[in-house]
Amino acid sequence: ANLALFYSETGMYKKALGFIQKALKLDPAQSNNYSILALVLKHLNRPLEAIDAFLNMPNREENIQAQLNLSGLLIEANRKEEAEEILIDVINHVPDCIPAHKILSSFSSYYNDPDNLKNLEAIHVADMPKDMQADYYFALGKIYETQQSFDQAFEAYKNGNEILRASYAYSIDEERVYFEKIKEHYETQLKEKAQGDHPSYAPIFIVGMPRSGTSLIEQIIAAHPDVYGAGELNSVNLLYRSFLVKPDQDASSMQDKYLAFIDEAYENQAMITDKMPSNFRYLGFIEYLFPNAKIIHCKRHPKDTAFSIFKTKFSGSVPYAQNLSEIKEYMNLYEEMMVYWREHTGFEIIDVEYEEFVQEGEAAIKNLITQCGLKWDENCLAFHKSDRVVTTASTLQVREPIYTKSIGYWQNFEKFLGEFE
Repeated sequence: ANLALFYSETGMYKKALGFIQKALKLDPAQSNNYSILALVLKHLNRPLEAIDAFLNMPNREENIQAQLNLSGLLIEANRKEEAEEILIDVINHVPDCIPAHKILSSFSSYYNDPDNLKNLEAIHVADMPKDMQADYYFALGKIYETQQSFDQAFEAYKNGNEILRASYAYSIDEERVYFEKIKEHYETQLKEKAQGDHPSYAPIFIVGMPRSGTSLIEQIIAAHPDVYGAGELNSVNLLYRSFLVKPDQDASSMQDKYLAFIDEAYENQAMITDKMPSNFRYLGFIEYLFPNAKIIHCKRHPKDTAFSIFKTKFSGSVPYAQNLSEIKEYMNLYEEMMVYWREHTGFEIIDVEYEEFVQEGEAAIKNLITQCGLKWDENCLAFHKSDRVVTTASTLQVREPIYTKSIGYWQNFEKFLGEFE
């Protein structure tokens, strides 16, 4: 089991799987090994087997962390009823389990019962770890928002964000310097190389601000049988930063490294989608690696984008997300960067305006599939029924058919969004 943990922590999940399976054969009663097995299977893109690993765990009901992890996997796999049952059971045993409340608040009607909401509001969190305090306020914010108590919701989100923002250093000015360095590096190191027409694998990169519709677009394209939706890969960011340190790497070796990030089980699909929104920073580098790549740029009303970022507690690092002024400044940098890439790269960027797209529905979906160079497939219309596991902040939204209720949603919080005029 220790070897499995070691290999898992170093990203060698296939080796880890072999060791944890041996450990379980030797001692099937050791419950912690089932958690390790589930973690490894999740990283190997085998989420349904990861769920089974937790379900087979002895005495799982006594292991709160295992119950929380299982509920998260069930939600990603669109098995909300099972997740809800587990989370309510956790809360019944441990009423102040903030992570359980945070997950449950994201999708359940549990807090429509005034007693359940009162019990949550009565929890004293001041002595809890800061991250748990933030979870508490994000949970309250989501509940108040669902109940259309928008002022209370904003106050709760603000409290959660302020707790998070106080816990780390971040400078939007340093971000601005980094953006300028990327442009300078492109013009001095990459521009001439990037214009070559060497044939290469052609992923579909879906870029933009977080919460701008990237998950919806990936879910639709990944419903096509010829496409594997790889989700939010950090690969381009890692490769770019390694290229800055070792600029003698050639494009083909970095292509190989990029593809190695994707589990070989999916090599048979004709195309992959990579929906890391922040890859908009690296379109010049992507052109160097994959000159035939497709770039889909998701756009949404800036106030809807900004508030949606502000109310989301991201699992990864989105350091500007806790402060509306920093969100605004970051969005300005993003818009300038997209203008720059349009002028300097050879990409024909496919723009998807969220509001237009969801109002057009089927016609927009068919047009998008054509622009991706794919033959039409009816599965793309039934994207919300796909059994594909979605691990981003939009995991619940992409389980619904296209809807327009998010258009203009910012108006409920208009008085707090003055700086976006």
